[in-house]
Amino acid sequence: SGLSGVVIGAVCFVLARPMIRLFYGAIDADVLDASVLYLRIIAISYPFLALYNGGAALFRSMGNSKISMQISFLMNVINIVGNAVCIFGFKMGVDGVAWPSVLSRVVAAALILRKCYQKGNAITVPKTTRLDAKMTKRILGIGIPSAFEKSLFEAGRILVVSMISTFGTVQIAANAVANNLDGMGVTEALKVVRGDMKSSPSPLTPKRADTAKSESCGKNRCRFRLLMATSAS
Repeated sequence: SGLSGVVIGAVCFVLARPMIRLFYGAIDADVLDASVLYLRIIAISYPFLALYNGGAALFRSMGNSKISMQISFLMNVINIVGNAVCIFGFKMGVDGVAWPSVLSRVVAAALILRKCYQKGNAITVPKTTRLDAKMTKRILGIGIPSAFEKSLFEAGRILVVSMISTFGTVQIAANAVANNLDGMGVTEALKVVRGDMKSSPSPLTPKRADTAKSESCGKNRCRFRLLMATSAS
């Protein structure tokens, strides 16, 4: 995950301006310059964000979401306080928003890696840079289709934003605010999905084959009720 973050971050850093021009078309020069600066700064944090997400997923697979929640809370505190200090204290511009995000992700990656290397966990990450080819292939076989699925969804959002950008800067800002509010609205449903991922059944054995169907039906009914309740709220 760290290596992929380095590659993606390097691509975004080098191609920041042409990427923004491709997706947003003709926008104001000052907006373009601010966007390029923000993207280049935030691209520095991509390797650290990838490491954090990998470590958090590892702990969630062990049924321990408390650690990722605590680190995520700390990330938000660092981000909010950093934004306030940089913008209102140091009178910085868009870089005052980007650098606290970079700092928060670096801290989160350091903390999650420290937890991963601690002994006593259900899964302990070995201190080695050598990759297990067989295990890497299995991980990529699961991760690449999932990433591709999410990429298609994000590509659709980018196309929508590209069309909105033709109306002007004000409309772009309004769409960004609306997307943030929309993200808050689906947070509860995402919690249910994350919880369901942790409660997914382990690989079947002959002894459990006769109960697998009833377990699956029960979980599907519970999942449907929770999603309906959270979506309605």
